Amino acid sequence: MFDISRNGIITMSRGDTWSTQIFVNLGTELVPIGYDLKEGEYLYFGLMEPHQPFEFALVRKRLDASDKVGEDAGYYEIRFDSKDTVALLPGTYYYEVKLARIEDETGKELIDTIIPRTKFVIYE
Repeated sequence: MFDISRNGIITMSRGDTWSTQIFVNLGTELVPIGYDLKEGEYLYFGLMEPHQPFEFALVRKRLDASDKVGEDAGYYEIRFDSKDTVALLPGTYYYEVKLARIEDETGKELIDTIIPRTKFVIYE
């Protein structure tokens, strides 16, 4: 079982395999601007215990331009395999998605939080 509610809460059964799409929006909800990753840019998904920082995520996924799906700008596929959650205890966790991109003018790396810390519930 896998589900994403309208407010972004993910629920799943421990050890299940699933995939979904993440939209990289550098605009707003009312005026979305899809962003396509360039060479050397990455989208990071982190699954954390409550009060655990993103840098110490239990499950980490790194997506790049090869994970893009469809013709529309900004859509990337993320996949969870059984091994990603089979060893986790059922309960409430949190996930966050960050974009590491290169600023065109300066070449400086920028970090954008695409999806802020949101509930991720694992059922037995």
